[in-house]
Amino acid sequence: MKAIFPLPNGNATVIMAASVGSKGELRLDSSGEKFGDPGFYFLLKDSKGGFWSQYISSFRDKLIVSCPEGKIRAEQTLTLWNWPVLRFYYEIHRKNHNCNLHNACR
Repeated sequence: MKAIFPLPNGNATVIMAASVGSKGELRLDSSGEKFGDPGFYFLLKDSKGGFWSQYISSFRDKLIVSCPEGKIRAEQTLTLWNWPVLRFYYEIHRKNHNCNLHNACR
């Protein structure tokens, strides 16, 4: 998965590798080691019109998405130098029994 965030004179791009966990959860992970691997990239345009790209191996993002009890849940952890910086929890609840979300989460 690739997410792009605009910045002045460029963007930040996060590339995440997808896998399936032991309980069927979707796991997205930006952990890599070198340019070309999953991870964080910055692309910036300099004052002469040239472009610069930098791979940031110390910044990582992990997102785990599961679907227990007809809900969609996600936990996202951002780390810098292997230290947790931010952790987000997301949850989407079914509005009614005829919802497509309910059918997708069976």
